[in-house]
Amino acid sequence: MKTFQKSITFILTLIVLIGTTAFSFPVLVNAASASDFVIKSGVLTEYKGTDETVTIPEGVTSIGESAFYNKPIKQVVFPKSLKSIGGNAFIGSNLTSADIPEGVTSIGDSAFASCMDLKEVKLPKSLSSIGNQAFYNTPWFVTYPKDMLIINDILVQYYPEDVADVTIPQGVKTINYKAFANNSRLHTVVIPNSVTTIKSEAFSGSALTSIVIPPSVTTMEDRVFYCCDQLTNITLSPNAKHLGERVLAACYSLKNVSIPKGVESIGNYAFAQDGLLKTLSIPNTVTSIGESILINCYTIKELTVPASVKKIGRAIADVDYSNVDATNPDIRFIFRGYRGTAIEKYVENYPQYRFISLGEAPVDADNLTYNGREYKGAVTLDTRTYTMAPGNIYDIGVKLAGNASAKTRRMTSSRDGIASVRQLPNGNYRVTALRPGTTYITFTIYNPKDGKTEITHSSIKFVVTAGVKQNGVACRQTTYFN
Repeated sequence: MKTFQKSITFILTLIVLIGTTAFSFPVLVNAASASDFVIKSGVLTEYKGTDETVTIPEGVTSIGESAFYNKPIKQVVFPKSLKSIGGNAFIGSNLTSADIPEGVTSIGDSAFASCMDLKEVKLPKSLSSIGNQAFYNTPWFVTYPKDMLIINDILVQYYPEDVADVTIPQGVKTINYKAFANNSRLHTVVIPNSVTTIKSEAFSGSALTSIVIPPSVTTMEDRVFYCCDQLTNITLSPNAKHLGERVLAACYSLKNVSIPKGVESIGNYAFAQDGLLKTLSIPNTVTSIGESILINCYTIKELTVPASVKKIGRAIADVDYSNVDATNPDIRFIFRGYRGTAIEKYVENYPQYRFISLGEAPVDADNLTYNGREYKGAVTLDTRTYTMAPGNIYDIGVKLAGNASAKTRRMTSSRDGIASVRQLPNGNYRVTALRPGTTYITFTIYNPKDGKTEITHSSIKFVVTAGVKQNGVACRQTTYFN
């Protein structure tokens, strides 16, 4: 009997203990249940819940566009499986921080824009692509403590609005969307040869006056310099195969543009509204010209179109019809080109244009001949030796022919303490004498594929002497190469 009573007592005590224990454990509540997520093939396309803390399930590789748009979430835990965050993914949400895991390679346009409480952001080293305005109008973005927001090798934003001359650090590969846009004090920017991509509207609306785009740049998107109304000089990269739509449109102070050999296509409205533009040089590597590239450019009266151009958009240029009969051949816009090429056929469909033949198209315009031998490129320097006093400057004229403009080119001083050298926006080079001595200014051609292999070079001897009158030998030095 006692044994039975002890057993009953033990069982009752165990039941009470189990019950008590069950109610004494903390209640674990998942901030977002599995049913709150719409996931298709690893892509989280929609969050339906209303929780403030969300843990995204492991296995999700991508957060789709607008998945958390305007949701009340304050905290989110990302899965280690995540690779990308789509455009507008968290726009307008109540996020206070974002710790994005290693492995994420891209963040889409406006992904975290207008998250008005987002003060802390941690980004992974794996990140290689940041969309337009990804963190725009967030406290973290607005109060970033440095002049330039550089994430990995992407220059996302330049902040100061009271500095005229800016040098982008070596190592930056991408200048992001609107990085320098609408900066009213910005006059010059030095772009290092590490930069390969300039995103759309990077400098749009700024006060730039001159800029050199290095040969390392292979991609220039739309509207890069749109409405830079003080821009007077620009040197374009020969390795940017396409000039984007409105890339230099509404640059009212720009008078002359030389498109380098190597560019293959020109986007729509590329130079539209450039009110002072008088000349536009198109190389024979261009095969496609977009529509209305010279619309509202009344100061330019003619354009030479090479035989290489096969595709031409509608209404390339304007004709000023004011007080003149449009049928008058003297006021028609003139296209110069070769017989039988696309431009001759194009003009036939536009009575406001006039075609002037340059004769038969050359069989191979790329080949250069010297002493009976054919070469692919050549560089001509206009000086062999020069003597100058400290503090004086001298500009070396450089002429490129054939495929020279498509190569990587550098001019250096063997003793830059004696005289320094830098490239000018027009493609020439300026030597500045610093102190007495002798230096050699060397122009070197490199293979752009590896950036190291020297093809050829030519040197100019500079002697710096106090009190001397500038003088030199203006001998044309031409170097041919393949």
